[in-house]
Amino acid sequence: MHTPIQFYVTLPFDLFRLGRKTKAKFDYIRTTPPREEEQTWDVRVYKKNDIDFVDSKSGGLSLFNYRNPKFGTLWWKLPAKSKMPQGLHVSLDDGGSLGKNHFTIRPLYDMPVTLYLDKLNQLDSMAIPCFIGIPNKDVG
Repeated sequence: MHTPIQFYVTLPFDLFRLGRKTKAKFDYIRTTPPREEEQTWDVRVYKKNDIDFVDSKSGGLSLFNYRNPKFGTLWWKLPAKSKMPQGLHVSLDDGGSLGKNHFTIRPLYDMPVTLYLDKLNQLDSMAIPCFIGIPNKDVG
């Protein structure tokens, strides 16, 4: 889990997410459970009245303020001034260096996993492909 040090509702700068050629993958969340604690996971979920809820203090969807070609080339940009859907915020997380930082889109409060995913999916329409090594005219 990443430790947040600053929060945003409107992005002050561009953020990037590795995705697929046709989709930014804002709906791809790794949860624990079913993942084990020692595995890589994004958010912790728990049951409440037979509904899976996201623990708002446990993490969120990863983004970066740079494109790292070591992770891949299919990067999507969430432009500066993008507003988060109601109920979400972005955290600048501790541990960046040389201006390269990790960010997380987190729920403001515990919410059903399905609602969190719906809100994250709203960001897909804001995302712009900015693939490394592929001219924009060849994207999509």
